[in-house]
Amino acid sequence: MNLIKEFVLKSAEKPSLEAYRATYSTYSHWREICAFDPPGWSVLSEKAQSLLLSKSFPGVEAWNHALDSCEVTKKFYFRKQEYLGQRKRRALKKKYGLSPLGFYLKSIVVDQCIWHREQNWHDFFNGLIWLSFPLSKKLLHQRAWESYLGRSGLGNRSAGEDELTRFDEGGIVEYEDAVGDTQQLIFGHGLLESMFYKQHYDTRPFRLQLNSPVLDVSDLDAAIRTVLPC
Repeated sequence: MNLIKEFVLKSAEKPSLEAYRATYSTYSHWREICAFDPPGWSVLSEKAQSLLLSKSFPGVEAWNHALDSCEVTKKFYFRKQEYLGQRKRRALKKKYGLSPLGFYLKSIVVDQCIWHREQNWHDFFNGLIWLSFPLSKKLLHQRAWESYLGRSGLGNRSAGEDELTRFDEGGIVEYEDAVGDTQQLIFGHGLLESMFYKQHYDTRPFRLQLNSPVLDVSDLDAAIRTVLPC
């Protein structure tokens, strides 16, 4: 059986918090993460145990401490992001000559800054992906930034940008583990958020298939880089 479908069948009731996607969540629902177990969750949680054992949503300081333990991301840092209204968006455009997307990509690729909304499930899952697959996330945003510059931030995204975004938000990786069993892992942080809220039933994930067996998380990170959309 397809593992993502199997997760649907085994899913418990929706969390009591109403699904305000990509918005701030409340302190009282933090522990619902304990019951969350989508395909590949053991891989994602391996490098985030201190965060998951926290009594409340981890703040930026906790995320930065976790990043410091990873050699690949030592120069990266999370920075608290507030809501960007239209006035702030126009100010960014005027100051940097970039759209909000361009500013976000530049922050990661050039400044090594990962903007993060605290008590936000979307950004929480994005942080987990950064901890688990830093090489893949770095390359993904590097390619997205280069593509953005190629169109000068104007017009529609290219097909390559669309694929990168689809994988970043809704990607699934299928691979063979060290003993030859087929595994699935949810890479897309948007898909993880949807699964947490039990709103993924009609989702069509962007699937990538790895061609060689995977031994551990680092091996998996390196392998994902080789099949990322260009």
